[in-house]
Amino acid sequence: MEVALDKNDMNGKEPPQGLANVKEPHAGETDWEALAREAMRGRRKGKRLPLSYPIEVSGIDHTGLAFTERTGTVDISQAGCRIMMKKKLERGDVVVIRVVARPDHQKPNDKATLFQVIWVSRHEEDWMVGLQRLQTDDIWEVSFPEGK
Repeated sequence: MEVALDKNDMNGKEPPQGLANVKEPHAGETDWEALAREAMRGRRKGKRLPLSYPIEVSGIDHTGLAFTERTGTVDISQAGCRIMMKKKLERGDVVVIRVVARPDHQKPNDKATLFQVIWVSRHEEDWMVGLQRLQTDDIWEVSFPEGK
């Protein structure tokens, strides 16, 4: 994804290094989601592990209707996870995630944990969603490596 940035806003200077995906704006629009993701690159609190957990995501959509969708994690971290959804979620939405099966075939703890949507990006026919854990529950039951 590219970020739209007007060089006039930067007094004619080139964009800062690290904003590699910056392009000239079209119709005066700025892609704030892409800009936020680029700015947050390298600020992750912990390591992501590429573990696929079958999960159930539940919540209330923007129209006030309850939904539940079975999906899986793309990766996990102590602070959250990245998932694929058919249903589009909005930044700031709060959802409940319950692990329905574990990669090691052990019985899941059946805890439901609150997560907040941090970012959403279109990925072919689905939505890639970045979620931050809001509760201290150890939903993943895995040891994470130290550092970034």
